[in-house]
Amino acid sequence: MRIRQIRPEFWTDETMAGLSHATRLFYIGLWNVADDAGWMEWRPQRIGAVLFPYVPPTRRERDIGTWATALQEAGRLVIHPCGCAQVPTLSKHQRVAGKQSFTALDAHKAHAKKAAVAIRGYQSLSDSPVEERRVEERNGMSIDDLMATRDAEDDADREKMATVRALRA
Repeated sequence: MRIRQIRPEFWTDETMAGLSHATRLFYIGLWNVADDAGWMEWRPQRIGAVLFPYVPPTRRERDIGTWATALQEAGRLVIHPCGCAQVPTLSKHQRVAGKQSFTALDAHKAHAKKAAVAIRGYQSLSDSPVEERRVEERNGMSIDDLMATRDAEDDADREKMATVRALRA
């Protein structure tokens, strides 16, 4: 869990004002669970155990479902099919000092890479030269080239985020 700040404008945000007190508290709790880019592994049971350890499990899981739905409808939480979730505005509103953590974002990007590979018709990430040749013939790009391109895009994204944070400091 990470230490986060609640900015004064949170209390006057019209979108958040329309949500229940419990939903707002859950939203703040998600900030603590999320990595510095606002990403987390979406595991409601685990999140509930961390944020609300004294509430009975069946109640907190039911409540988390209700709160998550409300936050999604408000545009403050995005739950992806890969099992990751994102608080889209977290990195914009939080100033992170010290070592930054992007573990959940990196996990999501790995899921996205696998999905891209599957969508392009690859069956596996085989090291077989025959398979590599087939991949190149079908798409004009080898798996290694595809992954190198994606890694370069990831690095560029990280550099942009670091620059934005430096400018805010």
